[in-house]
Amino acid sequence: MFPNFLIIGAQKSASTFVHECIREHPDVFMPRDEVAFFQDPDYLEGSLARFEALFASVKSEKAIGIKCPDYLGRPECPERIYKHIPDAKLIVVLRDPVERAISAYYWFMQVGIIPVRPLELGMKDLIDGRYDHQFPRSREIIDYGFYYEHLMRYLKYFDRERILILLQTDLKNFPRQIVSQIYRFLEIDDGYLPKALTRQPKQSVYSLPRLKWLAIANHFFYTYRVDENNMMALHLVENKLSRLCYYLMNGVDRYFLSFVFGNFKDKLSEDIRRAFVEKYKTDVEALEKMLGQELTKWK
Repeated sequence: MFPNFLIIGAQKSASTFVHECIREHPDVFMPRDEVAFFQDPDYLEGSLARFEALFASVKSEKAIGIKCPDYLGRPECPERIYKHIPDAKLIVVLRDPVERAISAYYWFMQVGIIPVRPLELGMKDLIDGRYDHQFPRSREIIDYGFYYEHLMRYLKYFDRERILILLQTDLKNFPRQIVSQIYRFLEIDDGYLPKALTRQPKQSVYSLPRLKWLAIANHFFYTYRVDENNMMALHLVENKLSRLCYYLMNGVDRYFLSFVFGNFKDKLSEDIRRAFVEKYKTDVEALEKMLGQELTKWK
């Protein structure tokens, strides 16, 4: 059995909130964790039988789905998804690409993909390409924000009506209405009210000392593998002792370090922000035409 819908992104754009709202619905079956089956190196090394086993517990649920927000930005994924699930419905949540890049920068530091450095210094090195060789996966921080380019790859295989494109700001301002729209797209009862609608989202960490601590903690939670293209892939560890170390270190952060260091978020300078806006300008303008709406604040 295969899923009939996928949440494909964008990374750091509220896809977890969408996942939780959909997963709660009684007519939906979704694994709790992200499923990276269609991206490298998982697809090349993975087992189709193991992928199908994720859905062995499906009963009478009408909508069967998975979530992996990296799928939108990974060029190898559209063809693979179409090959196995040609009738799939795809859900995409888009966020101001500069704000998304900032959020991804902090997340990449937290999981140890890039070094922990102040926002201004790190983002300047990203835009100048100084991280590309030593930290190749850092390119995703910028590249994942070219939404129009990524969506066009999917539109080579999937009809436009099979792709629901949402904006993160609409989810934030009108969560009930947007969640009902998602339910209608999946052809399930749109009157259902998920508890996730009122649940407070997990707060991101911005404090550099805390990020250094959490980067160490995440090495107990993830395995870090590098493929033939020198791209790092993260996978959850199965060792219970390692996971226990991770949870203990997270507890130290939550109940001690958060009070000592707080959670102050640096502000990106106007010069660096303008450089990012300019980088995304052409893609945003093309996306506006695709969606038929202005994205003024993104520009």
